[in-house]
Amino acid sequence: MKVIAIAAVSDDGFIAGPDGGIPWRLPRDTAHFRQFTEDQCLLLGRKTYSEMIGWFRPGHRAIVVTRAGSLPADPSITPELATSVQSAIEKAERSGIERLIVCGGAQIYRASLELVDELVITHVHTQIGAGLAFPSISESDWYPAETEPWPMDADNSIAMTLTHYRRVNRKFA
Repeated sequence: MKVIAIAAVSDDGFIAGPDGGIPWRLPRDTAHFRQFTEDQCLLLGRKTYSEMIGWFRPGHRAIVVTRAGSLPADPSITPELATSVQSAIEKAERSGIERLIVCGGAQIYRASLELVDELVITHVHTQIGAGLAFPSISESDWYPAETEPWPMDADNSIAMTLTHYRRVNRKFA
């Protein structure tokens, strides 16, 4: 099974502002996220799952890491619960998932980074200054395999760069 993390990250390393909300509205990145995660199994934390209610599509499957016994309902999806990132990944492997997409939040990214095979990062060329950070992407661990610049346009007020990272030396069991 391949584990891939996807995120939009500001130039100063943040995925959310100080209030926890996403500090930009970038339709191009949103469209890319929807296309990339279509019909995939998503690994999310409880807060991220709750923020995405109403967004899920029937082809999605979600494994939510939470200590709560239940979650708010979404008519399009019945999430599976896991108590840790490791148990969520094991659950996905046992059920035959080919690609597990890690979608956040910050704690989930930190807990999963060592287990992730690829990163799909939209580098949003702005500075937030504070908020929820994405883990540091070390050049000794990751290399940019593909990069695509997305300039500002009428719908996207901030320039971005989409980068697919691969592990430098992936160790396989």
